[in-house]
Amino acid sequence: MNALLANGLQDDADPETARVTGVANLFYGVTALFSAIMAVLDFMQDQSTLALFLLVMLTLALFGLFWVGRTGRHVLPSTALVLALFALSMYMVSHGGVEGSGFVWLFIFPPVVMLTFGLSIGILLMGALLLGVGAILFLPGDPFLYADYSQAFRIRYMVALLCCGIFAGLAEYTRRHTQRLLILLTQQLAESARTDELTGLANRRALCERLEYEQVRARRTGRPLSIAICDIDHFKSVNDCYGHQCGDLVLQSVAGLLHDNLRHQDTICRWGGEEFLLLLPETDEAGAARLAEKLRGLVEAMEYSYHGIPVSVTLSFGVHTCGPEGDIDYHIRKADQKLYLAKEQGRNRVFAGEVPDIFLPEGLLLDEEEA
Repeated sequence: MNALLANGLQDDADPETARVTGVANLFYGVTALFSAIMAVLDFMQDQSTLALFLLVMLTLALFGLFWVGRTGRHVLPSTALVLALFALSMYMVSHGGVEGSGFVWLFIFPPVVMLTFGLSIGILLMGALLLGVGAILFLPGDPFLYADYSQAFRIRYMVALLCCGIFAGLAEYTRRHTQRLLILLTQQLAESARTDELTGLANRRALCERLEYEQVRARRTGRPLSIAICDIDHFKSVNDCYGHQCGDLVLQSVAGLLHDNLRHQDTICRWGGEEFLLLLPETDEAGAARLAEKLRGLVEAMEYSYHGIPVSVTLSFGVHTCGPEGDIDYHIRKADQKLYLAKEQGRNRVFAGEVPDIFLPEGLLLDEEEA
């Protein structure tokens, strides 16, 4: 069964493509099995016309399995098979089938077309079926009707077929509505997993993914790529003096100010605690340092207050340009070293350029092999 559903399916297929392809394959498989069995039975009962119809459907179903397996597309064989099923349905209603049971088989038509072609095309095909059956059953003089149906039976049969079509359409509508809700929920969960809840900025995971992409792009194009790590100075004192609610408001205010003063192609994330990391594509270290100095000045000049009490907020920055050497962790660590030196030199400042190892504690030194 799994092999049948996966026939012609690519490994990277989206869920809707996988569903439609699986339904089409199941349609072909069931039709082939049913057609083969019923064709044998009809030949044994001298129903040669029905048997011929069924052999045509068997051939189309097998062609559908082959076509989807080779191309991954199902529209052509599905359309041909549904048209053959439509013609068989008209014949069954007109001639009555074996012992007048032909009309029963039409009830498979609504769910098949809804599942295979979707709601819109399914409604059109269902409408064509109802028009065709209605013409056979109710045209004056019964020019296309060879079976004997009472008037009451004809009316009840049309109502039953219409109800079957309506319920099949409602089932497909409900499925599509549920699928849209699941996709929306999945997108929201994915966004939530990449977003910091407090500040609304990208989180560490999202930034690392973006940084990896930008690093590969920078190596390919030869354009500079810089990162800047900033930290709110004495943030623990803000929490200790005014409470964590005040600290949260400060974080949100700083995050909003930084985000609003970056370019569209730049990315900012909450790196952890009171730290933010700025990813600056096509920006050299001098340009990144100028931007960091601008942001530092804006934060320093911004007036913060908590219940009317002024709160002093400043930032320290470490700015680093990612060269071709080293991985992501290496470059982040270099920026972090420069942030450390900015704090060591008095805070509320930007540190860029080379990092003298003699000024770094042993825990922040990079091994030569790692570099």
